[in-house]
Amino acid sequence: MNDNLNENNATTRTEGRQKRRSDRFGAVQFTNAAAVKDGQTLTPAAAGATAVTMVNNETGVTLDTPSALGPDGESFAVTRG
Repeated sequence: MNDNLNENNATTRTEGRQKRRSDRFGAVQFTNAAAVKDGQTLTPAAAGATAVTMVNNETGVTLDTPSALGPDGESFAVTRG
């Protein structure tokens, strides 16, 4: 999933070939996530990934909140708000 800002300064998420505005989803579930660290493919847990909550710097309002990693170390959800 790739994040970027569009012309309206609203976050969009690219899912495969479809873009979704983050203000139009409730929760998105991610499975089989992976990271590459030092040339090795690892689960986010094995790579030491940490969750990042997206907050509007001007208003202080939380925009997107990630869950903890699932017990498999490679699944998580992101919830709007």
